[in-house]
Amino acid sequence: MLLLLACASASQAEIYSAKVIRVEGGMMVFQANGTELQAKIEAKTHFWRRRAVVDAFKFNPGDGVTINVRVNEKGYFLREVIDSESSRWLGFIRKGVMLGTLRGGDKEGILVELADGSRYKYRLTENATVLLGGRPAKSSDLRQGMVVFIKGRTTSTLDTSVATISDTPLRTEPPKKDEPGTLVGEVTEFDSEKRVLNLKNGDLDSRVVLDKLSVGDASRLAAKAFVWLVVERTDSGLLRAVEFHAVSSPKQ
Repeated sequence: MLLLLACASASQAEIYSAKVIRVEGGMMVFQANGTELQAKIEAKTHFWRRRAVVDAFKFNPGDGVTINVRVNEKGYFLREVIDSESSRWLGFIRKGVMLGTLRGGDKEGILVELADGSRYKYRLTENATVLLGGRPAKSSDLRQGMVVFIKGRTTSTLDTSVATISDTPLRTEPPKKDEPGTLVGEVTEFDSEKRVLNLKNGDLDSRVVLDKLSVGDASRLAAKAFVWLVVERTDSGLLRAVEFHAVSSPKQ
């Protein structure tokens, strides 16, 4: 049985947690809300799996995904499919501050190798704020190989454009309790035995404990390294990193 369509002449966006059933004839079929949902694949449909852009056939039956669909009287039209590994990562790209290295660019945007090794292409428009050395600059001043911090902005097509790009850490506030978030900055001290690092971000200093099961290469967390962390606040108020990645600072 198919999900009943919303009776509306105008399209509306809906998001579902779903499981992949199959891909066939330009359609992708899911199990959602206890019933079958068929959505048409469009030219601009985004597919994300394991933190990378893929096509629909990379998904397997039974894969758990989040789907974003456009709904009107003609049916369901697929805007985006995201697997569980990519979901939080993509949310941080769209709402948080990311750290990475510029790997190229064209008229459509810039390609950034993020600190976790994944790659993401940001749209770069004239509305982007570019800061180099803490001062306003032009997008033409950006160079391949630069280590950059990027604050994104989601577009209506579910692309992410650059809101601000800087070669020094952009301020990020530590998350509140029960709200995982990201922190970026420069390591001022790292105690490898206690797995504790001190992080500086502008006028903000943070002390972060690395979880024993956290993902990342602790051997790269030397002083002066730039880091990107996914952190949670513990019941005692401490910041605990569950994922961390380091990029060598140009100062090293």
